[in-house]
Amino acid sequence: MSQISSSDVSFSDPSTEEFRYQRIENESAFEFMWKAEKAHLMSKQYCDKYPSCKKFKADKNKIRALSRTMHGYFDALDRPIPLFKLDAESVEEQAVDGRHKVTLKVRVLNHECKNAVFGRLKDGYSRTDDPLIMKTYVRVENPNTFCHCLE
Repeated sequence: MSQISSSDVSFSDPSTEEFRYQRIENESAFEFMWKAEKAHLMSKQYCDKYPSCKKFKADKNKIRALSRTMHGYFDALDRPIPLFKLDAESVEEQAVDGRHKVTLKVRVLNHECKNAVFGRLKDGYSRTDDPLIMKTYVRVENPNTFCHCLE
């Protein structure tokens, strides 16, 4: 698990903006419970420890809505290393409904992880020349904060 991400779990239901805009998975990935875990790009403890990060502690732009399975893959909750990582590729300057589209590269650890991760991506994903990378997107209010917290 990244030292700055968090395994603390709080939930987001489908009526929330986090679920609607800040998830990378198809709705079917959330099965019958229809609850996403709020996966923090920076943990509250990390934000408390480093003064330069305190301003991000309660910022909603540092959250991804992930299923329990995908949260585990991303933060290595039940394995020694994460199965995938996210990198910001681009940000659309024009906001829609107050949110900017951030295109993300989803990079899996190896070929064995591809189906487990890529098979869960929401509609609108795209392939790349690299078989271990796919692209998807989220929509956030402050793309600078989101991208900073993602680094």
